[in-house]
Amino acid sequence: MNIADSNLDRLEVVVIDTGTANLASILRSLKRCGLRPITSRSASAIESADALVLPGVGSFGAAM
Repeated sequence: MNIADSNLDRLEVVVIDTGTANLASILRSLKRCGLRPITSRSASAIESADALVLPGVGSFGAAM
């Protein structure tokens, strides 16, 4: 899917809940961009998403 050609509010954006990131800040930022993100740890939700956000650059090692 080409994000430039789509309605952002219709995209299923999943923020992967790794348990190590500030999800509230990420969700707020994505909403301000016109997206409707959800958080999930569910493999099926992650697989079916139009877009994924894997947060926690500073804590990537701990998340893995």
